[in-house]
Amino acid sequence: MIYLIFNEHWNFFNKDIEKSLKKISVLKEQKIKILKIKWKVKENLFGKTIRRICFKLGKIKNILDYSQLENENFLKSDYVIFFDIFEKEIIDLLREKTKDTREIFWIWNKIDHKYINELKKISKNVWTFDKTEAEKTKIKYSSQFYWRKKEEINNDEIYDLYFIGQDKGRAKRIFEIKNLLKKIEFKIIIILNKYRKEGIEYFFKEKNIKKNYSLKNIPYEDVVEDIKKSKVILELTKKEQSGLTLRALEALFFEKKLITDNENIKEYDFYNPNNIFILRNNDKLDKKKEIEIEEFFSRKKEIVDEKIKARYTIKNWLENLINGYIEEKKT
Repeated sequence: MIYLIFNEHWNFFNKDIEKSLKKISVLKEQKIKILKIKWKVKENLFGKTIRRICFKLGKIKNILDYSQLENENFLKSDYVIFFDIFEKEIIDLLREKTKDTREIFWIWNKIDHKYINELKKISKNVWTFDKTEAEKTKIKYSSQFYWRKKEEINNDEIYDLYFIGQDKGRAKRIFEIKNLLKKIEFKIIIILNKYRKEGIEYFFKEKNIKKNYSLKNIPYEDVVEDIKKSKVILELTKKEQSGLTLRALEALFFEKKLITDNENIKEYDFYNPNNIFILRNNDKLDKKKEIEIEEFFSRKKEIVDEKIKARYTIKNWLENLINGYIEEKKT
């Protein structure tokens, strides 16, 4: 059996990925099963405060529901992939059931190196989506992946440029780009954490600005529908991130153009200047840049070969992790 353990806060992903995993097979059609952990407290200010207190007091067991693991009979031959679960307190609790299995740890986001160092003490099979991060911390690398199919594409494109994501200091740059490109139709959704300063500041914004913000998470199905209706996706990455984000792969698989500030995207085999425009963080948004971007919009989009896309599928990602474990044991 191959187990993937998720935190239920990736709920949009969990539901979507389960459908995809049912359609794939690795290791001679070995079965794949998803197990979920979740917090017993709500995702609000009170709940998050309780979580912080329990972490400090070492009382995670009181507020974490991991019953799906407790009810499972793990075998030594099983592969168990911890999907973006890296806090030591949680790992120690879950490993009471999985420590005798073939454990693999996948890091899906930029995290503090202290967590990576703790994981390295447990396993040689710690993986990240970010190549630069892998080189810095001496862990394994596998590219970001995607799981939807080409046949879901809808060509009814009503937006020229689409952005969705948390604020994280990016709002200023987004609106600068919008002001530069006044001729095109934007759809902007900036998701705010309503329990932090940015959520409070939202209520003092002008009405025409507020419409670009959301105080709640957007269902991923709605995100996909907006992507289908858009010609170009705008991606602004976290500081010092070189790995691919979902936005880049959504553009690849839904055959959309991409504007991104990730200069490392040039290193990937699907990079094509007709499809991808690199807008660096320090690029001036002047008349020259406006002309360059408008010219990019007018270029004919080129379809990426399916063999290249296959390297970024969930099946290929899963095979990379499993085969990496097998190769590690041979050495």
